[in-house]
Amino acid sequence: MKTSMDKRFMFVRLGYSYRIGEFEGVIGLDRLENREFIMGTRKDNAAYLTANLQDVQEYLQLPQYPEYVDHSFMMYPLVIKESAPFTRREITQHLERNNIETRPMMPLLNQPLYKKLFGDLEADYPVAHRINRCGFYVGCHHGLRRAQLDKIIDSIHGFLKKSLQICRHGIWNS
Repeated sequence: MKTSMDKRFMFVRLGYSYRIGEFEGVIGLDRLENREFIMGTRKDNAAYLTANLQDVQEYLQLPQYPEYVDHSFMMYPLVIKESAPFTRREITQHLERNNIETRPMMPLLNQPLYKKLFGDLEADYPVAHRINRCGFYVGCHHGLRRAQLDKIIDSIHGFLKKSLQICRHGIWNS
């Protein structure tokens, strides 16, 4: 099966693991005690990214959710709009070259296990198809500092500036 997805994020067989050891239990209890800090910092990081990426919304869809929903922001999702003159691969390669980890969005129905069980259903789900082609994540976790968030923002702006200049000068070949 050909995919650009990192194998660490692919499910190839069905399985369950309900075991939790003492060490994992201690870590879990610590995280529960720090839940407000962790969740608050992630939300602050997401708000900072959103505020500083407002000017790129012509090309990138930023995350939106209703006020009554509580988002954990394990990662910060971005979806390339159809009007963008670049691909997910191009922007994520740029970010990765700048030491910014990215992860592609991959709807569950695109996981190898689900394709094996149910066949290739992507054509029946146009939103999943678009997300599979155009969606990716950047970091947003509570360990990121302002300088790291600024690096993400600056790298996205730098990529768009370069890409749009290339596109305007007719050099673009997509």
